[in-house]
Amino acid sequence: MDLEPAADERVLDAPLASAPAYRDAHEHLYDHLERVAWCLERLELLQRAADEPLTGARRAELERLEDDLLAKDRSIAIREAGALAAGRELPLSILVQRFALDAPALHFLVAAALPSLDVDLGHRLAALVDGAGELTTGQLIELLAFDDHDQGVVAAQAETRGALCQHRLIRVFPARGYVGETPLWHRRVSVPERVVAFLRGDCVFRDDAFRHIAHVEAPLRVEPSPTMTALRAMLITGERPIVIAGPAQIGKLTTVAAAAAAVGRQVVAASLEGLLATADPVATLGELLRERRLIGAMLVVRLGEPPALPAALERELLAAADAGELVLTVRDASFARKLRAPRIVHVGLACSAEQVRLWRAQLQRHVGWSGLDLDSLARRYPLGPGDLCEAAHAACATATLERRNLALEDLVTAARARVQHLLGDVAELVTTSLTWSDLVLRDEVTQRILEVVAAVRFREQVLGRWGFAAKMPYGRSVTALFSGPPGTGKTMVATLIAKELGLELFRIDLSKVVSKWVGETEKNLGKVFEHARVSGAALLFDEADALFAKRTEVKSSNDRYANLEVNYLLQRLESFDGVALLTTNHLTSIDPAFLRRVRFRVEFPEPDELEREALWRSMVPPSAPLADDVDFCELAQRFKVAGGYIKNAVVRAAFLAAGDRAPAISHALLSRAAQLEWTELGNLPK
Repeated sequence: MDLEPAADERVLDAPLASAPAYRDAHEHLYDHLERVAWCLERLELLQRAADEPLTGARRAELERLEDDLLAKDRSIAIREAGALAAGRELPLSILVQRFALDAPALHFLVAAALPSLDVDLGHRLAALVDGAGELTTGQLIELLAFDDHDQGVVAAQAETRGALCQHRLIRVFPARGYVGETPLWHRRVSVPERVVAFLRGDCVFRDDAFRHIAHVEAPLRVEPSPTMTALRAMLITGERPIVIAGPAQIGKLTTVAAAAAAVGRQVVAASLEGLLATADPVATLGELLRERRLIGAMLVVRLGEPPALPAALERELLAAADAGELVLTVRDASFARKLRAPRIVHVGLACSAEQVRLWRAQLQRHVGWSGLDLDSLARRYPLGPGDLCEAAHAACATATLERRNLALEDLVTAARARVQHLLGDVAELVTTSLTWSDLVLRDEVTQRILEVVAAVRFREQVLGRWGFAAKMPYGRSVTALFSGPPGTGKTMVATLIAKELGLELFRIDLSKVVSKWVGETEKNLGKVFEHARVSGAALLFDEADALFAKRTEVKSSNDRYANLEVNYLLQRLESFDGVALLTTNHLTSIDPAFLRRVRFRVEFPEPDELEREALWRSMVPPSAPLADDVDFCELAQRFKVAGGYIKNAVVRAAFLAAGDRAPAISHALLSRAAQLEWTELGNLPK
């Protein structure tokens, strides 16, 4: 048996024994460009052979070029393997791996990018194709001298749905002069600038190309939660499609970034608003999908509450999600129904201990934070990671601008602003400078109010540690209904309860909640309860009879939809897990079903004479000048009005005294002001 290697094998093996591994991307690209240069030489020889027969010398030159190309391919493969074993990443090898390209398709891509990669070689190629400067698929295939099999491979990947076109590694244009569809052989080919830059070794995310559209999300160091562990397992096993659901700023993106970092992936986060703001959202999405493959990242598209999407964009988003090309984050998981068997991961608010750890991580570079009571801050303002980071940044910026150490008040102000940001669209923050000493109530009413305070303060102890939560699958909210005539202190008590418990109280703005459009009121109310649950804020439904009115017999479509709103409120109030306070002057107007769901019902009666006298006295600040002739007992006996009207009368008398330049507020002025309040209520003068 003849063991002597063949001539082709000797040519291939000779230069390979000492072929070193590639040190960087430039060496690798240089070898591929050298290969294209030999293809150019071969093409030049073949074109000259078309005019005159191949002589012995030219035939030998052509055979040498063929041998060199075979040797180069073998050398590239061995040096690539050496670089891979050394842990070096080469852009062209990454393209082959992440885009599932065959060797002929890679050679086609490099040749198509030749005008941008090497000017001299680009000019030579342009001269060979009649100087048109526009390469076609057929010209590139002719340059690379593919056999029938390789031609089929390249043609398949250069088609519209092929890997090269589908992943936007090349752009294909119709040839000039064709009326109908251009045959593949005559289509013009170009390579996007981003792909050319990647071939040169630019393997990082292009912030300039996706400004206001997408960014790389830096993972926060958070403790592994069951949600994060489940998501990490999905990423490892390749489950798809994945949808992350949760309220705004709850930490959906933070959870994804942390889970991705645990498996060695970075996250590119794109916003739906950014995509829709571009001239061609579908093309931009395609470029993002290409970018995420180029850099080996995970693409997360933040849908939020998606509006009616353009059909083409929605189709591409769903197709990419179903294929596992991207992860969607949504506030409402209903969008996930459009996917095939989605894996929905619900993200909830982190525990207080984790929030404290996040506060510390965000504040560690600023002076003075170590002595701050972050535990009480986290309990009072439960925030998602997104809002927490924003609040920490704002507080630190304030302290830095004023050139002082960080103070707890800075964090409280910033955290309150984030809570207000969540509910600001549908509610307003209510605060008070009053204290319990300004309140004049009967003992039985005071005891009921203290019961409400205790129910909130010890809820975790009773429901959690004592196990009563197992006996209450729903209806765990602390709800109280304060009823009584106007001015008896119902709203004031609600603000004092929130102040005592360290809660932010938001009064529902009916003008921003109630809508004439069917379903919009329920949608707005859903936002109210969801944001209140996430932020830990207390809700105040002032004049609750406007929303919680009795259901009526259905005689028209208006009655039907009005009853739907009441039914929805009944469901949300029962499933709500926070604090809701209601006030009304018309208890009989409220639907009885609400009364059953309210845990505390407190009646605020009209004050008696002794209570009115105490109210008159408490309404005058210690710093206000008061004449010696003032008889609060006579005023209380004469004017039978509630505390709200007494407050108005005292303030009115103070302005009258200031306008008359009186040295003090006299009894006559107080009596005059009370008389005005009394008659404005529709009573006869006294």
